[in-house]
Amino acid sequence: VSHDIENLHLWFFDEDGELLKRDTLSVPDYNNVYEIELKRGTVGFYVWGNISGDTEINKPSSRGASLKIVKDSSHADCLFRYSNLLDTSGEEGYDTVWMHKEHLNLEIVLEGGTVAGEEFFIQLYCGTSGRYLDGGFTNTGNIVRTKLESKNGNYAANFRIWRQRSLEELKMSIFSKGTNSSCIVEEFRLGEYILKSGYDMSEEELKDLKVLLDISSDRIIIETDKWQIVMPVKIEL
Repeated sequence: VSHDIENLHLWFFDEDGELLKRDTLSVPDYNNVYEIELKRGTVGFYVWGNISGDTEINKPSSRGASLKIVKDSSHADCLFRYSNLLDTSGEEGYDTVWMHKEHLNLEIVLEGGTVAGEEFFIQLYCGTSGRYLDGGFTNTGNIVRTKLESKNGNYAANFRIWRQRSLEELKMSIFSKGTNSSCIVEEFRLGEYILKSGYDMSEEELKDLKVLLDISSDRIIIETDKWQIVMPVKIEL
């Protein structure tokens, strides 16, 4: 397990959903063999890493427990996950934990437009703000907002979001904040463009994303560390 994962939360449930054991490990424990005595049968083994105070564990003693973002933060916890069904019918058994990245860092850059004299914010609507222990998605969404900051002559906003159930539900709004009021100046179905780019939200290891909205050239550039896609788009500020 990578030492970038600061903690591991472990749950063991029997076939009837009864909690057999719950435990938490930290980085010094990762090089040790973890031993546990379990009842015979099939045991659901669920591991989530990097849970901090920004993630609420709902009903932690239930197999139907879920993780939920506590507040509408632009940077959710950088979660990792592993799960397996353990065959405990024999005298002993072994399992190796391979944690998978359940979050993505999303940078949104506005190029070729002017925001001088006003404060602009990027707001995202995420259709998924909660996960069940077994990796399923809760039916809850959340809205996160952050200010556009000047970066190399352009304007950028950075988010960290969890794996989404559906990219079609991911939407973006650009807000202008004046002296006395705020207003939406543009709404944009960001998830549909990310989906068209070929980005796969079901991959075991989620890739980070950069989205560049080139306002003057009416195009959107979506890139990971492996590829880049350019598509036409119309954004007006």
